[in-house]
Amino acid sequence: MLLQVQPKDYFADGYQVLWDYHQCFLYYISELKHVERRFYQQTIASDTNYQQKIQQMVMFLEDAMFQHHKDEELCLFPYLKQYSYLVDGMLAVLENDHRDLEQIWQELAAFLSSPSTIGENERFIKVSQTYRRWLEQHIARENDNFLPEVRSILLPEQWYEIGKKMEGLRHYQGIV
Repeated sequence: MLLQVQPKDYFADGYQVLWDYHQCFLYYISELKHVERRFYQQTIASDTNYQQKIQQMVMFLEDAMFQHHKDEELCLFPYLKQYSYLVDGMLAVLENDHRDLEQIWQELAAFLSSPSTIGENERFIKVSQTYRRWLEQHIARENDNFLPEVRSILLPEQWYEIGKKMEGLRHYQGIV
């Protein structure tokens, strides 16, 4: 169940770091669908191994999502601000997406952090589906529109600098 793609050793290309995070998040979207199915089957409360996997998923996503948003907002976005009205509009939308996703995640994480009681609360399904839908839309917006646009704007040397800044964030936080 657990695919943990925290970049540790390959910060030479900031674009690739962002892309890998997106692939990881798409994987976890499918894992949330499995949790929802097990909710309907009412098999979560009786499976302590699965509960542990859910808690590991929460710990990973909690860290990865916030780190990824920092990577974008602190390392990538400053290279793009005031490039054009189009790019500035994209940045504003993505920053708003980040705040919305973080807010929805807080509620979902509260459910997932107590997996033995998930089956007792129908709201879990609504929150999980909302989070999945928002995250899917956000990743599609970034992968299909934003990243192709900024890939054509930034030079390979800039992507290298962005990757190194991402690595620097992790050194500062004691992650690497």
